[in-house]
Amino acid sequence: MGTTRTTLENVGQGLYGKRWKTEIAADLGVQMRTVHRWIREENRIPDLNRKLNELIIERQMVLSALERETQSGKITKPLIVQKTA
Repeated sequence: MGTTRTTLENVGQGLYGKRWKTEIAADLGVQMRTVHRWIREENRIPDLNRKLNELIIERQMVLSALERETQSGKITKPLIVQKTA
């Protein structure tokens, strides 16, 4: 099954908050107007489920690392988030 508008909106808002459209467009390598067209159902949303899952896993890994560091009180280096290609 392809990606639905609801899935795209939920993942976008969950990962990026209020300005999710700009952020998810950048991470998906598309223009923001493309995301707007998907949301307005002017264009069919391609199957993005695998990529969205990768973005979720990446965020989980970052948050887990931050949780460990804050619990231990030992933040050893600046956080650098690598964007997936």
